[in-house]
Amino acid sequence: MKKLGKKYNFKVYIIEHETTLSSLDINKNKNIGIIGIACIPNLISGGFKALRLGFIPQCVVLDYCGCSNHWLYKKHMTKINENRLLYIILNN
Repeated sequence: MKKLGKKYNFKVYIIEHETTLSSLDINKNKNIGIIGIACIPNLISGGFKALRLGFIPQCVVLDYCGCSNHWLYKKHMTKINENRLLYIILNN
């Protein structure tokens, strides 16, 4: 993601869980855009939290879910749909 950020001139910050969104203040961060990249349950809850904080999030669903918390007994590496991510970045 950081390589894409360098190429297309945006900064990348990784928020590992929606609970850390509370530390963002829209009044101090008017130039922040949020693109959530996760499985559907996490995108829904994180997206609603971002909306409550005043942000308008965009979402990219993982190509498949590999989270041991929701879907599997053992974690499995997932992939980000980079084409969808670039579409959101370049068209907003």
